[in-house]
Amino acid sequence: MIWYCDMITSDIKRRRYIQTVATGIAGVTVGTAGCVGDSGDTDSDEYPDGDQSIEVIVPFGEGGGTDTYARQIFGAVDDLIDNPIEVRNVPGAATLRGASEGFFSDPDGYTITAFNPPSTPISAMIEEPPFELQEFEGIMSHSRGAFALIANPEHEFQNVQDVIDRFDDGEFELMGGQSPGGITHVQAFLARQEWGIEWDRYVGYAGAAPIAEALAADEIPIAITSETGTVGPIEEGTVDLVAMLPSDGGVVFEDAPSAVDEGFEEMDFVSQFNRCFWFPPDTPQDAIDTMRGLLEEAVMSDQIQEWSEDTGNHIWFRDSEYANQVMEDAFEQIPSAVDLEELRQAAEE
Repeated sequence: MIWYCDMITSDIKRRRYIQTVATGIAGVTVGTAGCVGDSGDTDSDEYPDGDQSIEVIVPFGEGGGTDTYARQIFGAVDDLIDNPIEVRNVPGAATLRGASEGFFSDPDGYTITAFNPPSTPISAMIEEPPFELQEFEGIMSHSRGAFALIANPEHEFQNVQDVIDRFDDGEFELMGGQSPGGITHVQAFLARQEWGIEWDRYVGYAGAAPIAEALAADEIPIAITSETGTVGPIEEGTVDLVAMLPSDGGVVFEDAPSAVDEGFEEMDFVSQFNRCFWFPPDTPQDAIDTMRGLLEEAVMSDQIQEWSEDTGNHIWFRDSEYANQVMEDAFEQIPSAVDLEELRQAAEE
């Protein structure tokens, strides 16, 4: 699905907003297994109650980096508990559709949302949804990631300067990325403003997988998206990695050149991110502690460590305090680094 513009106004009523953003969403089941319990303040005397399903909301399309990590990690959690686990993709509105569903869900420990500061915080600052993203309860961070400039291989872009020159010559007009108003839109805006890639129209998609498909089909010549979400297409040769956005390069493709290597201005404050899991506001602390423990056991398991080693996908464990801190950092640092009003106007173009 392509998103050209999907702005959310702050006066939308909460119930109508949730009803609207939930339309047309499909779920995918992970499975069941194992057993563990812990007493707490949730509706049941035992958390997690094996009879109640756990829902993991991914605010991106299926097949991208955040989706892949969620399915892998909760596949390992599935081995530890009896609860059915469902991973549900809720893309749109630059991740705010999925975030809104997670935010307004019951704070009982059975709905988890996956999003990655500073990505979704940037969306919230630009689109101003009718809830405070900072009120989410951080569970943990499981990995870090980076953004990359990728292209259709038939165009044979040599580097960032070649991209600039060919856009200047009028050969190309379109820049792809995730939904308008999101972090890759900000990066594209900065790439035009600071580097001189004079794209004329920004085309937004629901995640890394549809971006890679659009590039392979030559719907767009070039795009910005997460490195992790396009590992497969890059290795298969259906898309080219032109340059990494962070100054220190990639997480998976560690030797890939960065735009900074060519002498372009760094944008590290928006070109790297932390993948995290979150509970809605007011979730009991015992549920947070129990789920954090399950997730730590899962990411440190042989299953996930071997997957990380085999695929090159970064994995770590950072606690609730770390997740909450990266959220706070995003809301403190981004407004002083970019003109949010200018970006709001750009998202409406």
